[in-house]
Parts: sequence; C-alpha cells; structure tokens
Amino acid sequence: RLDPTAKVFRGNADTREGNEGERKALLAFQNMVKKESLGMNYEEAFFQTDKSMPGFGASPDGRLFNNDGTSAGLLELKYLSTSSMDGASIKYEPQMQLQMAVTGETKTEFFALNKHTAEYDHHTIHADPKFQALLKQTGLSAIELAEGIDDEGVTELRRQIKSKRKRKEDSSSKPASGRAGQE
Repeated sequence: RLDPTAKVFRGNADTREGNEGERKALLAFQNMVKKESLGMNYEEAFFQTDKSMPGFGASPDGRLFNNDGTSAGLLELKYLSTSSMDGASIKYEPQMQLQMAVTGETKTEFFALNKHTAEYDHHTIHADPKFQALLKQTGLSAIELAEGIDDEGVTELRRQIKSKRKRKEDSSSKPASGRAGQE
C-alpha cells in the first residue's frame, strides 16, 4: 500500500475476476513458451520505483529470464473479452513503455488471453525512448498540477472536465453542416 492511512482494499467481483484471469493468462503464456521452446522463465514482479523518476512507479505482471539467468524483459498479461482483443497491444503500449522506463528493461512480452475462446495474442514490445520521454513529461506535468491543487481546485477541475465532455458529446451528435464540395 502506498498510503498507510488508507483503508485496506479487499477487492470485489471485478478484482477477483482479474486475479483469476491473470492466473489463467500466465498458465497459457507458460504453455506457449514451452510449446514454442522460447526458453524464458517467469518470476513474479513487484512494485518498483526509480530514483531518477520521482513520482513514478511500475508493477509489471512478471519478469522474464533466459535460461542462462540474463533478463528477457518484462511480462504484461491481459485476460480480455473477444471484443477487446483486437489492437490490445497498441491500447496497452503506454503502460508497457512506462513500465520499461521505470525498470530499465528494453522489452516486454505482451500476452492477452481471450476469456471466451482461449485464443491468445502475443507480441514483443520494444522500448521506445521518445515515447517514454513523452510519457514521463506528461506524468511530470500531472504531478506538478496535482501538487498545487486544493479541494476547491479539485472541484473546479471536475467542473471543467464535465464541461469539456458535454461539449464533445454535443458536437459529435450534431449533423455536419455545409454543402458537399465546400471546404
């Protein structure tokens, strides 16, 4: 727990499904590694920080090692519905890039298991230093904003977000104006 004064979170149906799904995805990943003779060994990973990135942390689903003990990167597991499988590695790439930036690893094995069909999607994601720098800068901006905000500021920020969402919803529901051929 990051906040020792916070109440202990005991979980709910969603977290139980997520934990069970992650276990199933890990077993499927390990079976794939064995079947394809990839020579990677799994170890559980824990929350990690990096002194050069204050305010950031990462908790990948696992660390992978080659048979000789050298690092084979990180492991990110997902247990998804059929509709969420397509493009999943792209959707979760920011998470994996930040995890690599924090841990210093250069690649992550992404493994998504379809909870309805048991089919899987496996990709090796390599570190992208430019994308990681952008994520870090965005995170630092958010940390800076959060440090200077009080209760009134939180209320105002919520109001602004709701207002922007409403404008976006309103603009997407309006029919396009103008005539064909006009720019």
